[in-house]
Amino acid sequence: MVDSDDDALVDFLLAGGFVCKRKCYEVEAFADDYIGDLSDTQLFRCSVGKPDYDDCCSLMYRYYVDTHKSINPWTSDYAAFCSVLPDNVVYGRCGNQIAALAFVEDNEIAYVSGTEKKYFFHFAKSLISSILTQYESIFFEADDCDWAAMMLRSLFENQDDTSYDTYILGDTP
Repeated sequence: MVDSDDDALVDFLLAGGFVCKRKCYEVEAFADDYIGDLSDTQLFRCSVGKPDYDDCCSLMYRYYVDTHKSINPWTSDYAAFCSVLPDNVVYGRCGNQIAALAFVEDNEIAYVSGTEKKYFFHFAKSLISSILTQYESIFFEADDCDWAAMMLRSLFENQDDTSYDTYILGDTP
């Protein structure tokens, strides 16, 4: 990973045949930065040890593996993945199915996932509103290979375009 502002190193990597495969944006935003409106999407919460928490872990694992396979494939097992997730998850349902989720710790959104973009958009607005009523700011990272995290980022203005970029040698699929 390379800071996108490090022009000399970026030029060196590009000259050596490396290709930028991912941009990771750090977002720290305040209520004044939020450009979305309120959403009435119902949020559910649970913590480690609950059946819905386990279902959310499974969905998050599959989503992460799929969205990051060409950049940073997960090479460990499912239990190792779950061990790095925060103990609390916020999620939304479409019918009986979990359709969107966010693993959160205080004002940090650690991981997000969704099954459908339109539903996730409404879920994200409710999630942001919920967090910003409790905390002064919200923090998360958004990888450009992760549509849900990038959608979350799109709900804030005044974001710095500086990123931490992942370069891979050659144009690997």
